[in-house]
Amino acid sequence: MRVRFLEDFDFKPVRATTIAYRAGMEMTVRKCCGEQAVAAGKAVELAKPARAITEQQRAIAAKVDAGFASAIAQQNTTREGDDGRGANDR
Repeated sequence: MRVRFLEDFDFKPVRATTIAYRAGMEMTVRKCCGEQAVAAGKAVELAKPARAITEQQRAIAAKVDAGFASAIAQQNTTREGDDGRGANDR
């Protein structure tokens, strides 16, 4: 859950631990933490940030897609004399 803290907020996930969030912090927190902070009026829930895709990631995805297409095309072509059974099935 993504929240922006309006006031300082101490979250206790277990009895012996306290996580301090300062006013103005904007971050992703555990859902139970965010719900407690919003309910206490110390935070507001934010929308998930859009995930940016870099040109490098686009290029890698295009190569992977091309590789899969090539592998599928190669798999679908049958060699002369190949009846589709493995060598151990003959």
